[in-house]
Amino acid sequence: PSSTSSHSNPTFPTCVIHGKDAVPFLTKSKLPRPALKAMWSLVDPMHKGSLQQKVQFYTLLRMVSIGQFQMQQGQSVAVDFVQLQRFKQTRLNFPWFESVQQPNV
Repeated sequence: PSSTSSHSNPTFPTCVIHGKDAVPFLTKSKLPRPALKAMWSLVDPMHKGSLQQKVQFYTLLRMVSIGQFQMQQGQSVAVDFVQLQRFKQTRLNFPWFESVQQPNV
C-alpha cells in the first residue's frame, strides 16, 4: 500500500489499498470469502474498489478480528457496524493471517 499525508484530513492520512491487492492477504485470515466481501463493502461504501484512508483499513482489520473471534466461539461470521459497536470496548486479539508474523506487542 502506498501512503501519503492528507491535506484535507490530517487525522486520517490517505492510504491507497486496492481490492485486487487486498484479496490474497485477506484470504489468509481463513474467514469465509462472502464474509470478507461483506466487510470490504462496508469499508468501501462508494464501491471504489480501493480503500483511500488508513481508518478504512484499520476498521477492516478490526472486522477481521471480530470475525475470527466469532469463528473461535463456533458462531457464524457476521460482521457489520452493529457488531463493531457491540465489540467497541472488547479487547480482542490482533487479527491473524496465515504465513504472516504477528507483531510483538
